[in-house]
Amino acid sequence: MSKNQKSNGLSQGPNGARPRAPQRTQRVRADEGGGVSHVAIRRPVFTAMMMVALVVLGLFSFRRLPIEQFPNIDFPVVVVQTVYAGASPETIEREVSRRLEESFNTVEGVKRMTSVSLEGVSQVMVEFQLSRD
Repeated sequence: MSKNQKSNGLSQGPNGARPRAPQRTQRVRADEGGGVSHVAIRRPVFTAMMMVALVVLGLFSFRRLPIEQFPNIDFPVVVVQTVYAGASPETIEREVSRRLEESFNTVEGVKRMTSVSLEGVSQVMVEFQLSRD
């Protein structure tokens, strides 16, 4: 060996060149898995930036949604009020309210029907299903 080799502490191969260091190979172990989880573990900054980008995109999308707090809905309700002067509540119920209720029962899509019979006044309220016009 020459003086140079001894002073540096480096050994040379048989042809005078330095021996190569063994190359590292990255292997995916069976317990690590591959795909998205492997990328997320190996590159945490990339994963964090992707999450921030998704949150920002979600916030912009959420703000552009056309949502109204109080939408304009017309409820399908019909109120019929009749006046029969001087009649008692029993007469109003028998002669007016029941007849109106029987005629409204033949209509399709009735959800609820209520009636109030007072002295000289009858009020019948018919509520239809929302799908009805």
